[in-house]
Amino acid sequence: MIVFDPRFYDSAKAVTISPATGLIQGTVDPKTGLVTGTGADTYNGMVIPGTGFPSSAQGRVPEADPTQFDFSRLFRGVSDHYSDIQWGEIQPRLGIAYQLNKKNVFRVGAGRYTTRLGVSDSIFLGGNPPFQPNASVTNGLADNPGAGGAANITRVVTTQSKAFKPPESWAWNVTYEREMFLKSLLSVGYVARRGVHLQREADINQPTTAVVAANPGVNLNALRPYKGFGSIRQTDNAANSMYNSLQISWNRRYSGGLQFGVSYTLSKSMDNGSNQRDVVPDAYDVSMLWGPSEFDARHIVVFNYLFDLPFFKDHSKLTGKLMGGWQISGITQFQTGTPCGVAEAK
Repeated sequence: MIVFDPRFYDSAKAVTISPATGLIQGTVDPKTGLVTGTGADTYNGMVIPGTGFPSSAQGRVPEADPTQFDFSRLFRGVSDHYSDIQWGEIQPRLGIAYQLNKKNVFRVGAGRYTTRLGVSDSIFLGGNPPFQPNASVTNGLADNPGAGGAANITRVVTTQSKAFKPPESWAWNVTYEREMFLKSLLSVGYVARRGVHLQREADINQPTTAVVAANPGVNLNALRPYKGFGSIRQTDNAANSMYNSLQISWNRRYSGGLQFGVSYTLSKSMDNGSNQRDVVPDAYDVSMLWGPSEFDARHIVVFNYLFDLPFFKDHSKLTGKLMGGWQISGITQFQTGTPCGVAEAK
């Protein structure tokens, strides 16, 4: 894999970008990615974890062949895993139940939960240049696309933060339960969950609105802080969330061929990043992102039911054995809608 790390970006080696076209100026050596005669580096800030290509890469990875390419400078001494190893991911849980009498019980519980991170489906660290190069051809022909000549386009890469903490949540609840009439149980509880280090993404190469406003007509790539790159989409696990709810349920236990119940949830979920693919619109100011979650449903009512059909109930007879035992069951849910967003069509 290969990532972009701002710590290794050297402004003295920045490429020159055309304000009109947004293309990299000069002749780029395809073997090294350096701009001929200038010392500018189109891979400025890119990092390959580890100390060098393993022997197993020889003959399999073209970029590992020193006769074809020279990217040894991109090995900058960072660890093979790049992001920090997270220690102390202990997940304690505690639950306590106290019975007041035969019909009344109090329950409390709390715990910490973390997520084991898997392979991201939107950040592809193995698909960045030079392992997966970008190319743009102008005025090419159908039978010879490269006839028009290739343009030195800026590199579009994805990366992840050095810290990259695993998403975690703290959950707690307090519940009161009481045995009721008709062999039923009433439950009233407060349930909450706080999420931290939640996954979201941001373009860390986004030009500020002030710079864009001060340079009308200038190509966006010429205004970005890291020259030679287009968007640099980074996942940083920096979002937070808070969920609070009142949960009430009444359920009649199965008896006499009948079971049913109803539950109601009044909840509120707030966050500044509702899902992994959320891209921060302004990487320089995330203060206005806090609001209702994309999936927040304020009111939810659920009915459950199960009924034994009163036909062929005598299982001692052949008809009962072959045609009896049928039930009607189901779950019906009603809920309020989720928040809607406002976006500009482009």
